Amino acid sequence: MPRLSTAEATLQTLLRHGLDTVHALPGLHNASMIDAFYHAADRLRVIHPTPAVPED
Repeated sequence: MPRLSTAEATLQTLLRHGLDTVHALPGLHNASMIDAFYHAADRLRVIHPTPAVPED
């Protein structure tokens, strides 16, 4: 069995439980989780907030 990072193991667990969408707020402390989500883009939809665009 290949050795997995915590992020990869968490991702596999979420997918096994049928999760197909996550809401995420990318940041420094969860960069490895966001990276794992990116590599699973064919199996997982990631929704993250869009920065507000200031009106002129």
